[in-house]
Amino acid sequence: MIIRKNDTPILTLDDWFKLAAPKGKEAHWVDGRSAKECANAWLETPGKLPAEIAALFGHADFDELRLDRIEPEALLTFDGHSGPRNADVAVWAHDDRGPVAITVEAKADEPFAQPVFEALAAALETRISTPMSGALPRIVDLATSLLWPKERGQVAVGEIRYQLLTAVAGTLAMARAHGAHRAVCVVHELVSSRTARAKLTANAHDLEKFVVRLSRGAVSAVVPGALYGPFTVPGSPLFEKPAALYLGKAVRVVSEPVA
Repeated sequence: MIIRKNDTPILTLDDWFKLAAPKGKEAHWVDGRSAKECANAWLETPGKLPAEIAALFGHADFDELRLDRIEPEALLTFDGHSGPRNADVAVWAHDDRGPVAITVEAKADEPFAQPVFEALAAALETRISTPMSGALPRIVDLATSLLWPKERGQVAVGEIRYQLLTAVAGTLAMARAHGAHRAVCVVHELVSSRTARAKLTANAHDLEKFVVRLSRGAVSAVVPGALYGPFTVPGSPLFEKPAALYLGKAVRVVSEPVA
């Protein structure tokens, strides 16, 4: 299986940048940062999962995976509003139990976007100036489709990082389109001398708080190298019959981070 974008094979870093450059183009295509190190990881063994991601699939709910398609910068539509989810890498796969949808969010030490309360405030301002904007209903639909009512000790929805909601929604949308009953969202952390330990720790806490809420408290900590789930989400209004959801974190150390 060759990595492809628009049916064109990606065999080198130059191919990846030409066909699937990050939004920031050259400014984001930097050694030690997420876009370029993500490409390096996938091109290390073309057509296979990077070793640290493959290790997640020792989970009992998966047999040996066969990869059908790998696409960087994949656009995944999860609602009727403009602006699809942009997955850093999407993998269409299957095992003896059926198809599997996998999305990968590559991170150096960038945050998972702003907290939901900030996204809501921005969406309200946009709604005031542009009454037809779908930003506000999108946030409401994401929260109600993915999260159960808050329980004691769980983080409030306003504190959840918005990108984690869209990452899961994109994964479930991909599973729906693929006819997959298992949807796997992977955070791929790429550690280097260009990343800061404090920011990596903050991201780890944000991910953990989200998974605690997503799992309704069934998961209390997120350990790199483990795949968690299956989780069920409310589904409505975005997903009538959502796939079983799994979430894991894989880490690749390119070089040691700074203090």
